[in-house]
Amino acid sequence: MGELSRALRYGSRRVVQALAERGAEILKEYFAQGGPASQPWKQLSEVTIQFKGHNIKLVRSGEMEHAIAAKQIDAYTWEYGIYDWKASIHEFGVIIPVTDNMRGYMAAMGFPLRQSTQFIRIPARPAMGPSFDQLMLELPQIEELNLGFFGKAAKVLGF
Repeated sequence: MGELSRALRYGSRRVVQALAERGAEILKEYFAQGGPASQPWKQLSEVTIQFKGHNIKLVRSGEMEHAIAAKQIDAYTWEYGIYDWKASIHEFGVIIPVTDNMRGYMAAMGFPLRQSTQFIRIPARPAMGPSFDQLMLELPQIEELNLGFFGKAAKVLGF
């Protein structure tokens, strides 16, 4: 029975690893296509396009896209995500109050703000939530991969 227990533990680790790796793949697909197909990311404002010099959403330096990974935490735990502090801003959006210092900075950069501008709004461009939803839809396919392993393990062990 110890051999079967070990085989089952190994198999469940494979499923968790496969889920984390597929979650990271989904995130990379979102960056390549401009968001989930079911919820494309909002277009950039004209000011943002001028400021960045291009109209590609969530990409300025490529840091966030390169921070997508699946990571092993311990023998039985894997996670996936965007390991960049800016990811949470884009996941949920943010409203930034305009301060005098910010107004001066934007003017120095060649983007003066109107006096009436009191807030800068970065809309939500979610990736983690939709990637998890998509992963749950794909879960039966990932489980099928693992069932093949369990079948082989049971046959080898004589069950």
